[in-house]
Amino acid sequence: EAFVSRQIEGKGIGIIALRNIKQGELIISEEPLLIIPWWVRHSVYPGKDLEDTLSKFLEDLPEERYQLFMSLSDCKTGNDEKSEIGIWRTNNFALGPTSPKSSNGIFPTIARFNHSCLPSAEFVWNEKVGQQEIRAIRDIKAQEEISLCYFTSKYQLENVEKRKQYLLDYYGFECCCTVCSLKGEALKMDESQRFQINKLKEEFDDLVYEFSDIEEEEVPNSTLTEEQVSEDLKRALKIGLQRLELMTDLAIKCRSRLNFCDELLEAAYDCSHFEMAKIIAEKRLRFSSHTVWSSPPNCH
Repeated sequence: EAFVSRQIEGKGIGIIALRNIKQGELIISEEPLLIIPWWVRHSVYPGKDLEDTLSKFLEDLPEERYQLFMSLSDCKTGNDEKSEIGIWRTNNFALGPTSPKSSNGIFPTIARFNHSCLPSAEFVWNEKVGQQEIRAIRDIKAQEEISLCYFTSKYQLENVEKRKQYLLDYYGFECCCTVCSLKGEALKMDESQRFQINKLKEEFDDLVYEFSDIEEEEVPNSTLTEEQVSEDLKRALKIGLQRLELMTDLAIKCRSRLNFCDELLEAAYDCSHFEMAKIIAEKRLRFSSHTVWSSPPNCH
């Protein structure tokens, strides 16, 4: 077996690796205990309909599975007494990328994985088999805690105060992960890198999309030559690869890295920089080995 659930001081129950786990390896694949359909969130009375739907599903569960649900943590009630809706709000996972039409489910084992702002694993919904999967996004050593990131890439790039406040507001705990515990120069370096990822994205967009919103007839042919466009795109590719490297170092969500790889590939094709396109495609292939929801790059 790859892992065991165990009590961890200051964290409650967490997941510990029993052996070395390789990057990209499937750690667990779990069927949902129950699923709340996406349309419940968009009803006239979403709060009431959510509670009613959840209550109905839980009534239909066998007693053993109901008790499994009730054994999960509840960070929403603010007291020692758990509630069904509090457990749901604390532990549900989106089935696929978050969107207006993404349903959510409860996975009792996966719910035991604790958070880190520098996670070692990532969850992904495998629609073909109807299971949530956890895959390693880096090599994990035996006896190391396996962690997920609870929020989106946008919040991963925030400073430590904002990340901690988010987790306190939504999950009721103050993060003490590796990066949130950094001090002095190490903390400054980490925050600088997160800021740099956003800054490099702005520079990339300025070079690639500067003229995308301008009507063709508004830009005289003499204003921007084909050679200038090509040079701008090549500069953008170098900036993009630098950003991608930082995103990998900080374990930013693979989904975000894959999406950015697609932007880089498009820019590489536009300036016929096929050598760079090959490098980007190889990186994308490595990232996609951690997931099942990514499609291959459109390489010809």
